[in-house]
Amino acid sequence: MGILGFTVITTLPSWLFIFCLLIGAFLTIILYYKNKNNNFSKKYLFLLSILRFLYTTLIAFLLMAPLFKTTYKRLEKPIIIFAQDNSASVIANKDSTYYKEKYKKEILNLKEKFSSDYNFQFFNFSDKILTNDTINYSGKQTDISQMLSDLMTIYANRNVGALILATDGIYNKGLNPLYAAEKFPFPIYTIALGDTTIYKDIIVSRVNYNRIAYLGNNFPIEIIVTAYKCKGINTNVKIYHNKELLFSKSIVPLSNNYSENITAMLEAKETGVQRYRIVVEQVEGEKTTQNNVQEIYVKVLDSRSKILILGATPHPDIAAIKQAIDNNFNYEAETYILDDFNKPVENYSVIILHQIPWIKNSALQIIEKINKASIPVLYILGPQTNLLAFNNLKAGLTINVSSGGYNESVPFLDSKFALFTIDEQTKRLFSELPPLICHFGNYKIMNSATVMLYQKIGKIVTDQPLILFNELPGLRNGVITGTGIWRWRIMNYAKLNNHNAFNELINKILQYLSVKDDRSNFRLICKNNYLENESIIFNAEVYNDAFELVNEPDVELVITNSENKSFNFVLGKTSNTYFLNAGFFPAGEYNYMGKVKVGDKIYSAKGGFTVSKLNVEYINTVADHSLLYNLANRHNGKMLYPSEMLNIYDIIKSKEEIKTISYIEKKYSDVINLFWVLVIIIILMSSEWFIRKFMGSY
Repeated sequence: MGILGFTVITTLPSWLFIFCLLIGAFLTIILYYKNKNNNFSKKYLFLLSILRFLYTTLIAFLLMAPLFKTTYKRLEKPIIIFAQDNSASVIANKDSTYYKEKYKKEILNLKEKFSSDYNFQFFNFSDKILTNDTINYSGKQTDISQMLSDLMTIYANRNVGALILATDGIYNKGLNPLYAAEKFPFPIYTIALGDTTIYKDIIVSRVNYNRIAYLGNNFPIEIIVTAYKCKGINTNVKIYHNKELLFSKSIVPLSNNYSENITAMLEAKETGVQRYRIVVEQVEGEKTTQNNVQEIYVKVLDSRSKILILGATPHPDIAAIKQAIDNNFNYEAETYILDDFNKPVENYSVIILHQIPWIKNSALQIIEKINKASIPVLYILGPQTNLLAFNNLKAGLTINVSSGGYNESVPFLDSKFALFTIDEQTKRLFSELPPLICHFGNYKIMNSATVMLYQKIGKIVTDQPLILFNELPGLRNGVITGTGIWRWRIMNYAKLNNHNAFNELINKILQYLSVKDDRSNFRLICKNNYLENESIIFNAEVYNDAFELVNEPDVELVITNSENKSFNFVLGKTSNTYFLNAGFFPAGEYNYMGKVKVGDKIYSAKGGFTVSKLNVEYINTVADHSLLYNLANRHNGKMLYPSEMLNIYDIIKSKEEIKTISYIEKKYSDVINLFWVLVIIIILMSSEWFIRKFMGSY
């Protein structure tokens, strides 16, 4: 970096500098030429005048807030990025000695060659990008697309000459790298690692299952077995619960590239998190057996939550909502017409009342039983709703109508809504949904209510709610103020060819309503299941007797594995809660116990989690060099093999467009903050004072 020049500038008009000179001259004349008490010689009078003029002018100039501009010339060498695949698949088939020893030395040699003329930057990656230079091939997943995205962010607007991507081309997370790299702005050179040879191998490719089952029910497990070069070889697929064999089936691959789907029905016999081990027996001559086993964890609950949909009359809304609920394994929906319902309301976790209270039957007895049992309710209002009866329910909303008119209202999402999350796809769909039929009238929202969707009529967003939620002590309810929600389900399918957004909306509403108000003084929160490459995260909240958040006392946590080995932690304190990143744990089952002492009371909380083994790196071990060839070819690069790696230097060196770039940079600083300016003023003022004292003046 070299300095090209200095300039002093100011945002004020330049003619004001003349004013500063006049101030300096005026103060000098007043003191030394208009003061009759001065008896200095002409020589000293001139010297004192110059000193006084200089520092007073300089001080006046500083009041103009001038800036000191320094112009630099900066040279930036081309950046060569080397991204090394650190995942396990690289050495799954080949002799690992080369990649662990000789290959690493060749990377160092390449770095040395580039270091004189280029800025060589090394990264390794698997499921995420790392800046360290450790290559141990321990990554559990490979996400090439995320690595490319991270590099685009890191090196935006930098002089990047090229990316050297050393990988086997196998990715098992994220987008196809060819699509992810479409907007990648730098040339890509690929080093083709791994082995393209297909070896004899039989694999548990995928296991499809529901993470939740219910006690006493049968639940399916679908196993996809893939076999290479195993034609005619008999083997067995088995399922174990702990050490107990639950299922076994013999398979014989019919070709050398064979896949078979196997479905097993298992009975949920115990509550809690249950571990199942899926094994395909190895065949003679397999290169690796790490892909012959997968473990899954299923949480067995006592029963599914029951949802009651009670309608005044038959309506397509009821069918649409039931279909959405049936899609969620956690819920079981029952539908009844009001006149036919005679079951205890206590059997249900959430009750949906469609146009109830009804104009022909206010159903106040049923509603009273629901409220007495503190069961959450979702009210859906419509033309047959008895609004007078509804307004007395304290559901968070009252509607007063003066006529029998109706509005066609489309949804508009309140940007501040935060009771639960809504994915971006669903948010985008809201603007395209057909209208609901809503009462025309005066809507009054209670202070305890939170609006999710407002009514948009034409192009006007009103303050009238379309969906809102109300929370009172120990009870939650929701209100949909119009009918016709079945059209939303149809529109969802028409736009996206699925019902996912509609299903998500209904199930998120039910999930929010069904959550019980937790009034415990100590809450310890942790996920039920982690992958072995995920950090174990805990959050905790502590409340005093006034139910105010506190975080003065220490929260202690003990995690215990299946062998009764304990790991002790103390949670860190945030603004008013607690947080802990316990790091990575090996695959297995774990229990935890947390304790905190508030005053003279000790509170505790316990639970458990599982860590699932992640072996996707061994499911596909055949290197995809065609992907690497296409990636390099599309981005003005070239694919090379490890034996040719040192040739990359000569290839890049020959590219005239990859060169050092010079930048002109300007740096601005306040003159008044410069140390040397203060020194000059002090020297000038001190010199004047010393001469005056020397001459016997004041």
